Amino acid sequence: MQHWLSRKLFAKEEWCVVDGIEINSKDKLEAEDKLRKVYSFDIDNEWPLEIAPTYDSILFGDVLEHTKDPGRVLEQAKSILKEKGRIFVSIPNIAHMSIRIELLEGSFEYEKLGILDNTHLKYFTYNSFESLVSKHGLKIKEFDFVPSDYPKEYLVNKLKQLGLVPSQKFFKLSQEDSARAFQYKFVLEAGKLTTKKKIVIKPEIEKMNFFEDRDRDRKKLDKEHIQLINEYRSLEKKYSDLEDKSY
Repeated sequence: MQHWLSRKLFAKEEWCVVDGIEINSKDKLEAEDKLRKVYSFDIDNEWPLEIAPTYDSILFGDVLEHTKDPGRVLEQAKSILKEKGRIFVSIPNIAHMSIRIELLEGSFEYEKLGILDNTHLKYFTYNSFESLVSKHGLKIKEFDFVPSDYPKEYLVNKLKQLGLVPSQKFFKLSQEDSARAFQYKFVLEAGKLTTKKKIVIKPEIEKMNFFEDRDRDRKKLDKEHIQLINEYRSLEKKYSDLEDKSY
């Protein structure tokens, strides 16, 4: 739990009442000096019934990626919000340019900190997180991100090492939020997604579709080929019969 944030809230907003959740007993004792109440339970399990739906805001600061079922966690959090309550979330972006380059190199190495933190159980892009919250009766009200940009020269050299030549389209994509965002910050509220989501087809599915289409085209060509052969044989027989009659 981020005790520094709790201290900031108390310092700036005297009217702000902050409760917390801390599963570690030692950290719980420390937090109890700063907060009104500290609950101790695994947020991946059922939440205690004693937590009443009285909260204006709930914060998950780099937490959801460490959970087994973040959708269920959000749903339980939503149940203890007031009617117009909000959920604040920050998560790392697995589609950041650093990860894209690493995957191009055939690597996916866990780290002690960062996007590939070795304690992360789930990974998100903006779209996958939007889909997740939508499935659990939430929508994104606001969002922002923490950028981490890579110099153009660095990208050129990296791709050159892989035998690739970047195009203008690549550099345009590298400047999109989805590639620059190291961390996303969301404000969620109850409600349904109003914009129509773009359907994303995974490369593996596209590959299967490609082979299926190719196989279908081959079968179609085989059928047409057989039909032409049969027509040719029919004509050949017809002319052969005509020649026999002429004799």
